[in-house]
Amino acid sequence: MERFSLFFIYCAGVYSILLAVFHILFWKISMFNWKEELDKLSPVNSGVMQVLNLCLIALFVLIGFIAFVHAEELLYTSLGRTLLAGLSIFWLLRFIYQFIFWKNNRLVFHIIFASGFLLFLLPLLGSWHQ
Repeated sequence: MERFSLFFIYCAGVYSILLAVFHILFWKISMFNWKEELDKLSPVNSGVMQVLNLCLIALFVLIGFIAFVHAEELLYTSLGRTLLAGLSIFWLLRFIYQFIFWKNNRLVFHIIFASGFLLFLLPLLGSWHQ
């Protein structure tokens, strides 16, 4: 069971780093068209969008680092399990918000956000059996 849990923690680390890279590319991805769309916002709202994105990038890198460097602590400590539970809830909420706030509901995005929920939940469930 431990190998199973560690595998999913490492997968969650890869997932987090890939999301950081994806968010770095927001300024270039044509689907978001930030070059034109951000100009339509007020300077304050444009700044808020970009600052939030930069903070998410830092958070995803930090989560990826923790998953790779502190995988065992995530499984065997109360703080680690709390972090796994919190990240599972974060991705579950992100999945739910997708349906509420996005008009462009592509299946790929549902899969991405549901995957985040499972990648952090499965090691947590596995850690209870150890």
